[in-house]
Amino acid sequence: MPLSPTVPRTILKGPPAPKHTWASHAVRGVLGAVLTVPYAILGAIGGCPGVGFRWTCVRMAFRGMGRLPLSRVLSLVAAPLDSVRYFEFDFARKCIAEGSPRDYLDVSSPRLLPLDVARLHSGLNAVFLNPDRSDLDRTERMIRALGLAGRCSTSDRRIATCGLPDGSFDLITSISVVEHIPADSEAVASMWRLLRPGGRLILTVPCAAAPAEEWADFNGFGVPEPATDGLFFRQRYYSPACLESRIYSAVGTPARVEVYGETRPGLYDRNVLAKMRDPFYPAWREPWMMAREWRKFDRIYDLPGIGVVGMMFVKE
Repeated sequence: MPLSPTVPRTILKGPPAPKHTWASHAVRGVLGAVLTVPYAILGAIGGCPGVGFRWTCVRMAFRGMGRLPLSRVLSLVAAPLDSVRYFEFDFARKCIAEGSPRDYLDVSSPRLLPLDVARLHSGLNAVFLNPDRSDLDRTERMIRALGLAGRCSTSDRRIATCGLPDGSFDLITSISVVEHIPADSEAVASMWRLLRPGGRLILTVPCAAAPAEEWADFNGFGVPEPATDGLFFRQRYYSPACLESRIYSAVGTPARVEVYGETRPGLYDRNVLAKMRDPFYPAWREPWMMAREWRKFDRIYDLPGIGVVGMMFVKE
């Protein structure tokens, strides 16, 4: 049954990923090599937030050449970011730039953001927390390839049982993670305890004017057990009231908020299904897609459909 019986839910039907063949890989590789730069430029002209991070990814690719699999190097050049990551990374990087962090914890964010933070701040010590061991293995390989092993440590423990001392960090990030955790309030409260006074907690989660939950008939996020109906919890969409009761109640109101959303209902869902089912999905087109189909909104209540909200909390 749903985690919140009164909240509507949608059910996402698999397969969780398209079946690739040598032909689909070859076609995507050739088209990506030709079209990556033009579409990145179109995205920048159209106002896609954070598209400049693509050049950071290119630098990572060159730094990791010879130490990373060729497929990973090509991915960093041709398709490093996924849809709303452009906004989320841009928001997080702007918030991080407001200070000079020394002790940094990242909780299961897409790895390129914490790697970039560690790369930019040479005096910073970082801990990357991710209970998905296979994903963490890939992160550890990139840490070594980028020459960051001396300042970055990793742990495959969950945030509530990580064993780190309270007040250990002056910066904590968790990008597009909290919505996947059934006990989200407890997870955010654990992050807050690990933050020292004056420190910043940066979160992003999907949002909508009305709350909703998304479930799936496949295990896409390593959830140990399905619900009694055989479905796996995938994520929740936070309304303003949901943010108040589930996040703000644990950490207070944010010092900074930005909202980014689809311009017409259904664009986000269409994109998710295309990535799941189309082995020839044009990943290089995403900067232009985000520029045309998404924009910033003043409030979550103004969203016509799905959005994402970035929040920065400062601990008094």
